[in-house]
Amino acid sequence: MIQSKPRKTAVNHVLVILAWLILTISGLTLFINENANVIEKNSALINEAGKIRGGAQRIIKIHLSGKPVAMYLPEIEQSIDILFAHTRSANSFYGSYDEQYFTATLGSWEVLVRLIEQDAPQDEILEQSEIIWYSSNALIAHIEHQTLAYTKRFNLVSAIFFTIVLVLLFVFFVTKHVIRDKIEYGSTHDLLTGLYNRYYFQEALEQNYASSKRTGQGFALLMCDIDHFKKINDSRGHPAGDRILHELGMLLRSVTRTMDTAVRYGGEEFAILMTTNTTAECEKYAERIRHTVENHRFRGNIPVTISIGFCLYRSGMKREQIIENADKALYHAKEAGRNCVIDFDSLTV
Repeated sequence: MIQSKPRKTAVNHVLVILAWLILTISGLTLFINENANVIEKNSALINEAGKIRGGAQRIIKIHLSGKPVAMYLPEIEQSIDILFAHTRSANSFYGSYDEQYFTATLGSWEVLVRLIEQDAPQDEILEQSEIIWYSSNALIAHIEHQTLAYTKRFNLVSAIFFTIVLVLLFVFFVTKHVIRDKIEYGSTHDLLTGLYNRYYFQEALEQNYASSKRTGQGFALLMCDIDHFKKINDSRGHPAGDRILHELGMLLRSVTRTMDTAVRYGGEEFAILMTTNTTAECEKYAERIRHTVENHRFRGNIPVTISIGFCLYRSGMKREQIIENADKALYHAKEAGRNCVIDFDSLTV
């Protein structure tokens, strides 16, 4: 239960970040698609305005040459209808159009049509031709300006979106690595003491066996137990007992060598896999650990001592046997009055 809550919370954080990342990328994709649509629509509007400008000039030339122009009028009127239909349905987010440019173009076109229908003098028609030319140019420039303004807004929003995506990606990968490290740590360590757990102990024991067979490097197993720990729990409470376990874990990490493996074996019992080839070195090492614990001032001034039993690995000894031998030595250390070190080999002499 102690390990599952942090893991669950960490996984939830990753899921939230991943959800935000998906939503942000989806929003950016929609925004890019919409931007493409807006630019395409504005390009179509510019094209329609160009048709009005060019078509009006062509109609004037045809009219002045004495030919009928009625068949050419619907095409320009259709372009005008398209322009006005778009301005009425346009979303202000994509660019607000000034309707005066459209009405000016429409008005100049209607005047031109009326002059043609009335067969007005050539000077009036040519003058109106210039008016519709300038009004159409102004309309095209206005649409281009709105397109440019929208593109600037799009670039700004895109930059913000991309920044958010990059930040979320960074947070996601960092969080993922942190959670992975925490999960890996939690799978091999005891969270209360900070020492390796019993699961990792089996792996370390296997590694020591393999190394011993391959290189001839010996090792020993030290089993340690806190003396009268149940009394401490009963008299001081379980929180005090947990504090002692935590402090003892810190002590064992400080006094054990980097080549050795300190483990919380279970409850108030600890194990240390030590690299050594001699009983004397192992006993000296165990005594140093015992003295360190005995002389340490634990929180609450609670006196704490440990009993240690150890067994040096001998060729042909099975894995279960070295654990059993170290346990027997620990049992005899308890029987001998506690706060002492017993070598398994001394029991068989």
